[in-house]
Amino acid sequence: MCAWLTPQARRHIALRAAEAAEIAEEAEVPAEEVSRHCARSELYEYGVYEAELRNQSHAMGLPHHAPFLDNQVVRAAMAVSVREHASLTVQKPLLGAALDGLVPFWLLARRTKGSYSGNACTGIRRHAAELRELITGGRLTAEGWLDGDAALRELERLAVGVPGRFAALEAVIAAELWIRQQREETPHGTS
Repeated sequence: MCAWLTPQARRHIALRAAEAAEIAEEAEVPAEEVSRHCARSELYEYGVYEAELRNQSHAMGLPHHAPFLDNQVVRAAMAVSVREHASLTVQKPLLGAALDGLVPFWLLARRTKGSYSGNACTGIRRHAAELRELITGGRLTAEGWLDGDAALRELERLAVGVPGRFAALEAVIAAELWIRQQREETPHGTS
């Protein structure tokens, strides 16, 4: 989404970031605690995606399992020192150690991930009209935060399958939907 911010929005965010940085300089937060917080945030974000995928799978009568998001598994992983979660030479060393002998070695040793780009392009193509309306009629564009034309150009590229900024478009969509939800929940006459 940052790629499509208007110059005015960029200036505003830069000022806010500078103010936050000044405050942060005064706070003493150990690096390990920052890493643990980042891990929790990523876990939460992944859990939200996985919950939606589970709901969609169940709605279609398909089985869906996410054993790594089981509460006991998550608690056990988070109890391990952050230093043991990462490695410069091995992908996901903690997961590999836990699954050694249970999962084929070639799967644990792989260096690439699967891609959902095809599914994302299909979804964008099927819902392009609604997404265009969300961008052109959205608050981010109306209030001068988002360069709607730039976001629409990227939407059109993604809709025809050209690789692009899926995450940025997703951030715009999520922000607009969140704003709509907040406005619906706020009683009329208040902001």
